[in-house]
Amino acid sequence: MWTRVAVGGLTATVLAISAIAIWGEFRRRDAEIAKRDAEKTAKAFEQASQIASENQKRAEKKADEAKANTAEVLMEAGSTALANGHTFDAMHRFASAINILPNSSPAQVMMRQGLGFLARETPRLEAIVEHTDEVNIAAFSEDGTRVVTASYDKTARIWRADMGILVAELKGHMDSVNTAAFSGDGSRVVTASYDKTARIWRADTGALVAELKGHKGVVNIAAFSVDGSRVVTASGDNTARIWRADTGALVAELRGHTAEVNSAAFSGDGTRVVTASWDKTARIWRADTGALVAELKGHTNAVFTAAFSGDGSRVVTASNDGTARIWRADTGALVAELKGHMYLVYTAAFSGDGTRVVTASRDWTAQIWNVEAVPGDPSVMPLWVEVLTGTELKGGAVRSLSLEEWNQRKDDLRAKGKAAPPADWFTRAIVKTPTR
Repeated sequence: MWTRVAVGGLTATVLAISAIAIWGEFRRRDAEIAKRDAEKTAKAFEQASQIASENQKRAEKKADEAKANTAEVLMEAGSTALANGHTFDAMHRFASAINILPNSSPAQVMMRQGLGFLARETPRLEAIVEHTDEVNIAAFSEDGTRVVTASYDKTARIWRADMGILVAELKGHMDSVNTAAFSGDGSRVVTASYDKTARIWRADTGALVAELKGHKGVVNIAAFSVDGSRVVTASGDNTARIWRADTGALVAELRGHTAEVNSAAFSGDGTRVVTASWDKTARIWRADTGALVAELKGHTNAVFTAAFSGDGSRVVTASNDGTARIWRADTGALVAELKGHMYLVYTAAFSGDGTRVVTASRDWTAQIWNVEAVPGDPSVMPLWVEVLTGTELKGGAVRSLSLEEWNQRKDDLRAKGKAAPPADWFTRAIVKTPTR
């Protein structure tokens, strides 16, 4: 019996060991399978990651290509806009291209430099100032630090030019303010109004200095003399008037026009005033007495503006007859007629050196005229002829000039403030050899 028990126990033990061995083998195989599955999963994940990475790179490449194409289109559009004179549109497109291009890329750096140049060379809006109705005129002070505006809202206003901050509001007129202008030193402003008055104001506080009363019609314009001591006004009552700027006292009344006076202006030295009228004339007056110096007759319709040249020797007028004309300021003689506009000419003015006139017309154009050879001084034209031809015209006789004589006349021309031909003109352009 004990033998059978021992054999049975041994058999059980062997079976148990065999079972454990079989179970261990299954565990090992399961582990290997799990490992292979894990490796497959890892490899699949790695492949998927690689595919995703490649897809992302391709997508990024396509996005970069799209950005590059968009930037190229923007740059081309900007270049076209710039070529057509649309600078602000060009700057907007270039800035959009910069935002698209890769940071610090050569193309972006180049565009930034180009945009910086355009920004420096392009006007930019610094300020917008407002009234409560139409603004009739705006003008700078002589030093450029302030701007004065005049409006249908019955006010004029003074602003800081750099920031558009209101400095003073000039209130008191009972109707639309037509014009406003600073004195030369910038300390005062003069305004002209439909209420038949002009007024002088302090430019720092807006306080009223003087009210210029007496006109029986709308005051179209008011302007200071260069030294600021007087003001001239032009009115719908057919007169212009000169006033003391400190007290507002009337100095002289300029009577003679038979229709509304559109404009009035002092000569540079303040000794004369020129007026322009609907009666088809302009007139030059003494500023101290109001005596008539000359009547500029010849226009066939209203004269809108008249202005002196810088040296005071000539006057230019602009007319509803479609012409501008230049006159001698001492005698009122017609010197030149500037024909070319297809419609009325609103304004005309000399350049600072008196060599050019610019005219503005309702025909949609402004025209610039070279009037350097148009004399104010009657001795200039003969000098021009002698210098340009190398000959002297005297008493009907023609005589060739020597080089010394030619140089002397050239010096005389320069002394009168006129440009002279170059030094080699005598030998290069005057064919005939001068005789003594």
